[in-house]
Amino acid sequence: MIFGGPQSANDRENDEAPGIRTELDFIPKILESETPYLGICLGAQILAKVLGANVGPHPDGCIEAGYYEVEPTPEGAQYLDRSMMFYQWHREGFELPPGATLLARGELFANQAFRYGCNAYGLQFHPEVLEPNIRRWSSRGTERLKAPGARPPQTHLDGFRKYDPDVDHWIRGFVSTIFDRVSTSIQVEAAD
Repeated sequence: MIFGGPQSANDRENDEAPGIRTELDFIPKILESETPYLGICLGAQILAKVLGANVGPHPDGCIEAGYYEVEPTPEGAQYLDRSMMFYQWHREGFELPPGATLLARGELFANQAFRYGCNAYGLQFHPEVLEPNIRRWSSRGTERLKAPGARPPQTHLDGFRKYDPDVDHWIRGFVSTIFDRVSTSIQVEAAD
Protein backbone atom coordinates (compact mmCIF):
# COMPACT_ATOMS: atom_id res chain seq x y z
CA MET A 1 0.00 0.00 0.00
CA ILE A 2 1.08 3.51 -0.76
CA PHE A 3 -0.90 6.26 0.95
CA GLY A 4 -1.21 9.97 0.31
CA GLY A 5 1.23 12.77 0.92
CA PRO A 6 2.01 16.33 -0.12
CA GLN A 7 4.34 15.23 -2.92
CA SER A 8 3.40 14.77 -6.57
CA ALA A 9 3.68 11.67 -8.73
CA ASN A 10 5.58 14.03 -11.06
CA ASP A 11 8.37 14.53 -8.48
CA ARG A 12 10.75 11.90 -9.95
CA GLU A 13 13.58 14.43 -10.25
CA ASN A 14 12.71 16.44 -7.12
CA ASP A 15 15.57 15.91 -4.66
CA GLU A 16 13.25 17.01 -1.85
CA ALA A 17 10.98 14.02 -2.54
CA PRO A 18 13.38 11.08 -3.12
CA GLY A 19 10.75 8.57 -2.00
CA ILE A 20 8.67 9.30 -5.10
CA ARG A 21 11.47 8.13 -7.40
CA THR A 22 11.82 4.97 -5.32
CA GLU A 23 8.08 4.26 -5.48
CA LEU A 24 7.91 4.96 -9.23
CA ASP A 25 10.76 2.49 -9.75
CA PHE A 26 9.34 -0.14 -7.38
CA ILE A 27 5.73 -0.33 -8.62
CA PRO A 28 6.61 -2.00 -11.96
CA LYS A 29 8.22 -4.81 -9.93
CA ILE A 30 5.06 -5.14 -7.84
CA LEU A 31 2.90 -5.29 -10.97
CA GLU A 32 5.19 -7.81 -12.65
CA SER A 33 5.12 -10.09 -9.62
CA GLU A 34 1.31 -9.70 -9.37
CA THR A 35 1.67 -8.74 -5.72
CA PRO A 36 -1.51 -7.05 -4.45
CA TYR A 37 -1.26 -3.25 -4.54
CA LEU A 38 -3.56 -0.56 -3.17
CA GLY A 39 -2.75 3.09 -3.79
CA ILE A 40 -4.68 5.78 -1.96
CA CYS A 41 -4.63 9.37 -3.28
CA LEU A 42 -0.91 9.93 -4.06
CA GLY A 43 -0.52 6.14 -4.18
CA ALA A 44 -3.20 5.98 -6.90
CA GLN A 45 -1.59 8.86 -8.78
CA ILE A 46 1.81 7.12 -8.67
CA LEU A 47 0.24 3.90 -9.97
CA ALA A 48 -1.49 5.82 -12.77
CA LYS A 49 1.80 7.56 -13.66
CA VAL A 50 3.68 4.25 -13.80
CA LEU A 51 0.98 2.89 -16.11
CA GLY A 52 1.44 5.79 -18.55
CA ALA A 53 -1.35 8.16 -17.51
CA ASN A 54 -0.98 11.90 -17.02
CA VAL A 55 -1.14 13.17 -13.45
CA GLY A 56 -1.66 16.84 -12.77
CA PRO A 57 -3.75 19.67 -11.41
CA HIS A 58 -7.35 20.33 -12.42
CA PRO A 59 -7.42 22.54 -15.55
CA ASP A 60 -9.45 25.18 -13.66
CA GLY A 61 -7.21 25.15 -10.58
CA CYS A 62 -9.83 23.31 -8.51
CA ILE A 63 -8.97 20.98 -5.68
CA GLU A 64 -10.93 18.49 -3.61
CA ALA A 65 -10.72 19.04 0.14
CA GLY A 66 -13.64 17.74 2.19
CA TYR A 67 -16.40 15.26 1.39
CA TYR A 68 -17.47 14.60 -2.20
CA GLU A 69 -19.82 12.15 -3.82
CA VAL A 70 -18.24 9.19 -5.56
CA GLU A 71 -20.38 6.95 -7.75
CA PRO A 72 -19.64 3.50 -9.11
CA THR A 73 -19.32 2.77 -12.79
CA PRO A 74 -21.10 -0.37 -14.06
CA GLU A 75 -17.74 -2.17 -13.86
CA GLY A 76 -17.24 -0.92 -10.31
CA ALA A 77 -20.59 -2.00 -8.91
CA GLN A 78 -19.07 -5.12 -7.35
CA TYR A 79 -16.78 -2.85 -5.28
CA LEU A 80 -19.09 0.08 -4.60
CA ASP A 81 -22.79 -0.72 -4.80
CA ARG A 82 -24.08 2.87 -4.56
CA SER A 83 -22.93 6.47 -4.55
CA MET A 84 -21.17 7.45 -1.34
CA MET A 85 -19.49 10.45 0.21
CA PHE A 86 -15.73 10.11 0.70
CA TYR A 87 -13.12 12.42 2.18
CA GLN A 88 -10.73 13.97 -0.33
CA TRP A 89 -7.58 16.05 0.11
CA HIS A 90 -5.74 16.53 -3.17
CA ARG A 91 -4.83 19.12 -5.77
CA GLU A 92 -3.90 16.67 -8.54
CA GLY A 93 -5.82 13.96 -10.31
CA PHE A 94 -5.05 11.33 -12.90
CA GLU A 95 -6.20 10.20 -16.32
CA LEU A 96 -7.37 6.62 -16.57
CA PRO A 97 -4.28 4.56 -17.42
CA PRO A 98 -4.31 2.50 -20.65
CA GLY A 99 -5.65 -0.98 -19.90
CA ALA A 100 -7.18 0.04 -16.56
CA THR A 101 -10.85 -0.29 -15.62
CA LEU A 102 -12.60 2.74 -14.13
CA LEU A 103 -14.48 1.65 -11.00
CA ALA A 104 -15.77 4.96 -9.65
CA ARG A 105 -16.12 8.55 -10.79
CA GLY A 106 -16.68 11.96 -9.31
CA GLU A 107 -17.90 15.29 -10.59
CA LEU A 108 -14.87 17.55 -10.09
CA PHE A 109 -12.12 14.95 -10.61
CA ALA A 110 -13.73 12.34 -12.84
CA ASN A 111 -11.42 9.38 -12.13
CA GLN A 112 -11.88 8.29 -8.53
CA ALA A 113 -11.05 4.56 -8.50
CA PHE A 114 -9.57 2.09 -10.95
CA ARG A 115 -8.31 -1.46 -11.20
CA TYR A 116 -5.36 -2.60 -13.26
CA GLY A 117 -5.19 -6.33 -13.88
CA CYS A 118 -6.49 -8.40 -11.00
CA ASN A 119 -4.27 -7.15 -8.20
CA ALA A 120 -3.68 -3.38 -8.48
CA TYR A 121 -6.18 -0.76 -7.31
CA GLY A 122 -6.04 3.02 -7.08
CA LEU A 123 -8.39 5.21 -5.02
CA GLN A 124 -8.27 9.01 -5.37
CA PHE A 125 -10.22 9.45 -2.12
CA HIS A 126 -9.27 8.75 1.51
CA PRO A 127 -11.35 6.00 3.14
CA GLU A 128 -8.60 5.43 5.72
CA VAL A 129 -8.59 8.84 7.42
CA LEU A 130 -9.87 9.24 10.95
CA GLU A 131 -11.09 12.25 12.86
CA PRO A 132 -7.61 13.35 14.10
CA ASN A 133 -6.34 13.41 10.49
CA ILE A 134 -9.28 15.48 9.31
CA ARG A 135 -9.00 17.83 12.28
CA ARG A 136 -5.27 18.36 11.59
CA TRP A 137 -5.61 18.77 7.82
CA SER A 138 -8.58 21.13 7.97
CA SER A 139 -7.03 23.30 10.70
CA ARG A 140 -3.46 23.41 9.31
CA GLY A 141 -4.41 23.56 5.64
CA THR A 142 -6.49 26.74 5.78
CA GLU A 143 -4.74 28.23 2.73
CA ARG A 144 -5.63 25.14 0.70
CA LEU A 145 -9.25 25.48 1.78
CA LYS A 146 -9.44 28.83 -0.02
CA ALA A 147 -8.90 27.16 -3.41
CA PRO A 148 -11.79 26.64 -5.84
CA GLY A 149 -13.65 23.41 -5.15
CA ALA A 150 -12.62 23.10 -1.48
CA ARG A 151 -15.36 22.56 1.08
CA PRO A 152 -15.62 25.00 4.01
CA PRO A 153 -13.50 23.86 6.99
CA GLN A 154 -16.45 23.44 9.36
CA THR A 155 -18.00 20.83 7.06
CA HIS A 156 -15.03 18.46 7.27
CA LEU A 157 -15.58 17.17 10.81
CA ASP A 158 -19.36 17.30 10.41
CA GLY A 159 -18.95 15.16 7.30
CA PHE A 160 -16.74 12.69 9.16
CA ARG A 161 -19.37 12.22 11.86
CA LYS A 162 -22.08 11.79 9.26
CA TYR A 163 -20.34 9.61 6.68
CA ASP A 164 -17.63 7.65 8.53
CA PRO A 165 -19.82 4.70 9.63
CA ASP A 166 -20.66 3.98 5.97
CA VAL A 167 -17.07 4.59 4.83
CA ASP A 168 -15.68 2.34 7.56
CA HIS A 169 -18.08 -0.44 6.58
CA TRP A 170 -17.20 0.07 2.90
CA ILE A 171 -13.40 0.00 3.28
CA ARG A 172 -13.54 -3.20 5.32
CA GLY A 173 -15.67 -4.85 2.63
CA PHE A 174 -13.52 -3.44 -0.19
CA VAL A 175 -10.28 -4.75 1.28
CA SER A 176 -11.92 -8.12 1.88
CA THR A 177 -13.21 -8.19 -1.72
CA ILE A 178 -9.89 -7.32 -3.32
CA PHE A 179 -7.99 -9.84 -1.21
CA ASP A 180 -10.58 -12.50 -2.02
CA ARG A 181 -10.00 -11.73 -5.74
CA VAL A 182 -6.25 -11.97 -5.28
CA SER A 183 -6.55 -15.22 -3.33
CA THR A 184 -8.82 -16.72 -6.01
CA SER A 185 -6.43 -15.58 -8.76
CA ILE A 186 -3.49 -17.20 -6.97
CA GLN A 187 -5.42 -20.43 -6.41
CA VAL A 188 -6.40 -20.60 -10.09
CA GLU A 189 -2.80 -20.06 -11.19
CA ALA A 190 -1.57 -22.72 -8.77
CA ALA A 191 -4.11 -25.20 -10.17
CA ASP A 192 -2.89 -24.55 -13.72
